Amino acid sequence: MATDRPFTLKKSFPIQTTHFTVDKFGNIYTASDKLLQKYDSAFHLLYSYSNLNTGKLQSIDAENPLKLLLFYPDFAKITILDSRLSVQAEIDLRALQMLQPTAVCNSYNENLWIFDLQDFQLRRIDKNLIMNNESGNLIQILGYAPHPNFMLENNNWLYVNNPETGILVFDIYGTYYKTIPIEHIQSFRIFKDQLTYLKNNEIGIYHLKKFTESKLPIPSGNQDILSAIIGEKDLYILTKDSVKIYSY
Repeated sequence: MATDRPFTLKKSFPIQTTHFTVDKFGNIYTASDKLLQKYDSAFHLLYSYSNLNTGKLQSIDAENPLKLLLFYPDFAKITILDSRLSVQAEIDLRALQMLQPTAVCNSYNENLWIFDLQDFQLRRIDKNLIMNNESGNLIQILGYAPHPNFMLENNNWLYVNNPETGILVFDIYGTYYKTIPIEHIQSFRIFKDQLTYLKNNEIGIYHLKKFTESKLPIPSGNQDILSAIIGEKDLYILTKDSVKIYSY
């Protein structure tokens, strides 16, 4: 990630959206109200998906572009879409006795991670909805009650964002390993051993192997930034009225 080079604006698209993410192929996903849309890297609309009966969308997990994960905590439901945004599965977590899920993400081998606030546990279920791993009560392990709002799995580690204390790191079996002290952020991305996040109008970059941290100023001319994502060659910025793509 050559962050020492200046940013050059490539494209700017007027759009108002509350959710925004990018997959490893450079496809862009936006969602607001009940409508999810998928665009290619040139911002040509590819597919749309709408669901009026699942409540407020909290997160879109596009780490696996063939298995897009939509999470609706108000109804404790997960919707899984394929690359064309066709529904592949709908999971009612309350039917699995997970009554207060606050964060979910994809896991390896078609598994899913869920954090359940009811008993402060991480649980992993397989494609047959059978639980195969759990963390145990995290209050007893951490000494405080976590309230995660976002998580993702990368390179055999699970990273769980607990805004008040930092990013909790677990192995793929749900065993707590450590906390990365990056506090008060909403989400993050991991790319080539670098965890990136938006805070105070700067992009933070934490190297997961070197344990170093650096800051990258947002390109000028951007106000009301809602999200920022760094890819292999591009920086994506979501503001209240546009998506901008910068090369670097």
